[in-house]
Amino acid sequence: MKQVTRLGILIVVLGLFQLNILYFLWPFAVKPDLLFILVIVMAMNSEFRKIAGYVLFCGLLKDVFALRLFGFNSLLFSLEAFLVGYICRRLYYQEKAWFGFIFLVSAGVLNYLILTIILKRPYIVIGLAEAALNCLFFPIIEKLYAVTNRRLF
Repeated sequence: MKQVTRLGILIVVLGLFQLNILYFLWPFAVKPDLLFILVIVMAMNSEFRKIAGYVLFCGLLKDVFALRLFGFNSLLFSLEAFLVGYICRRLYYQEKAWFGFIFLVSAGVLNYLILTIILKRPYIVIGLAEAALNCLFFPIIEKLYAVTNRRLF
């Protein structure tokens, strides 16, 4: 039960930091997606059935503050977490960090490619910049998740 509480608090803190504090303090137009990074990290380290509720909560938290396409993040976060978890379980990998970077870039670009198709605006350029930022924040979120689960790499 303590792990559930700690992970829930981590999701709320990252969500508030991303949606409120980072929004005002970040000097650039493109910001990292901390909840998306957390979803990828959870998918790489846990089975999908154990994290499905957390992934849905991350997506809903982000959807509440999105003005367009309510449910878009919840659906894509769930789909991407399932795919990342499936790939991680099927492939043997030595260095988890490289897979994390590959998953972050490909899933992030996929999100913005779908947005580009749906909304007919060039969001893919923003997606590439955000993917690079997400890769920079990946190790930090991975360590926070490890501390939350009381596992050290």
